[in-house]
Amino acid sequence: MQKLEANVREAVKELGLKATIEKVEDFKDIMAYGVMRTPALVVDEQVKIMGRVPSVEDIKKIFIKKEAFIMGCCETQRNNTCCSTSCGCEEQNYEAEKKKIIIDFMYLDLSICTRCQGTEDSIEEAIEDVAKVLELAGAEVVVNKIHIDSKEKAIQYRFESSPTIRINGKDIQLEMRESLCESCGDLCGDEVDCRVWVYRGKEYNVPPKAMIIDAILREVYSDKKSTVE
Repeated sequence: MQKLEANVREAVKELGLKATIEKVEDFKDIMAYGVMRTPALVVDEQVKIMGRVPSVEDIKKIFIKKEAFIMGCCETQRNNTCCSTSCGCEEQNYEAEKKKIIIDFMYLDLSICTRCQGTEDSIEEAIEDVAKVLELAGAEVVVNKIHIDSKEKAIQYRFESSPTIRINGKDIQLEMRESLCESCGDLCGDEVDCRVWVYRGKEYNVPPKAMIIDAILREVYSDKKSTVE
């Protein structure tokens, strides 16, 4: 039970959700949900998992689907058509204007540097994976690819390490780490350090797609609410 609660709290934190988390221990209350095996996860009065401890990633997927479903119902209401579900969307305020998610991808080289190339690919794959959720949530992604090719640009964009990803002005990784980049070293004929990404305690030369998705969804759901029991 403690592991499940910890995973739920971590999933909520990583997605940036505002959630009420309640640990239900009374046997009668548990049985009222029709739960026959514990631990179990209930989201908005619906049993999602029972008899096992889901991973943080599994829980995040449940939350993402729930948010996408609610936003889909709200779109139906907004178009003056019948919503046949009881999702509670009539109580939600639909934002008329799309929420902009601005991704600034700053790099030194895309022709040779494998880390910059890999980062570009990860950004594109991450956006593709969450495209439907973004659409239903009323969010629009704008990607700015910024080639830092002068000292003036580096100063202008407060550029410290290549590559850099900022979402709505915030670096997706506050801690700055670098290591020797062989491809850039071959290009410059000297030793060159490029950025290292840290995600879930591990280091990567290219930011994992999941890391970028987490950062995007934190911005998308930063003002949204979810209830977890």
